Amino acid sequence: MGMTELARYDTQPATEHAIEALQANGITASVEHVQPGMFDDEYYSVAIDPALFAKARQVLFQEEEEDEEEERVDLEAKMLASFRCVKCANQKARFRRISASGTGLSKILDIQHNTYVALSCGRCGYTEFFDASVLGESHALGTILDILFE
Repeated sequence: MGMTELARYDTQPATEHAIEALQANGITASVEHVQPGMFDDEYYSVAIDPALFAKARQVLFQEEEEDEEEERVDLEAKMLASFRCVKCANQKARFRRISASGTGLSKILDIQHNTYVALSCGRCGYTEFFDASVLGESHALGTILDILFE
């Protein structure tokens, strides 16, 4: 019986992390290092038994969601710990995530794929905005859910 490709990863450490997560759940996977051609990027292909495909996807997506949640909590804690208001020097702040639509089709369909982090001073209300993608936050799952449920 043949193997089915489950996922592709750009780096070997990311691939190894996925393999470890699968093995911890009793799923055997094979890895192939693919170098397609001069103009295409190389990647690592993770393949599994087709009968285990649904379970394996659930394991990997659960891992990604847990990792993303840890990153979000770390970012919030770091930003709140280092906050100092530029207007009144207060060190207490409020942390919020904000989403906004872009221009063109995303505006028409109200797809809010632009995400920002806002820190507001707890005393004077002065607010600073930061681009979440520059800070390393990814919200692919949130964007997909926005598209499906709006």
